Amino acid sequence: MDGRSLNLEFPQTPRASEQLVLGNCNLLEMVFEHFEAGVVLDASHPEPLQLSTRQNLLSAALVSTSFLGPAMNVLWRHLHSLEPIFRLIKGLERDERGVYVRLQLATSSALVLDSPSL
Repeated sequence: MDGRSLNLEFPQTPRASEQLVLGNCNLLEMVFEHFEAGVVLDASHPEPLQLSTRQNLLSAALVSTSFLGPAMNVLWRHLHSLEPIFRLIKGLERDERGVYVRLQLATSSALVLDSPSL
């Protein structure tokens, strides 16, 4: 080196423009809609996302709380099937035919309501 030292200090607080972008859910969604190479993930793109794109959106959602909502919005908007939603519902199970059926709940934990007398 020529005797001069490099100043490698980074600002302690984000600049106002960074805060505006990272705080704007609409802008972040627009960024995440470009995660699949060569494809804009908008309403005109009904095809399911590639596995790598879904993984990248999940990774982005886990980076920070400001990324969570926008990345998950894009991910859920482009589901490959309804199966991920069905798997979230307690008491549903996929049978050998591939059909989701409701499991029988234990009667001891079931809430029984009396029918109103007329």
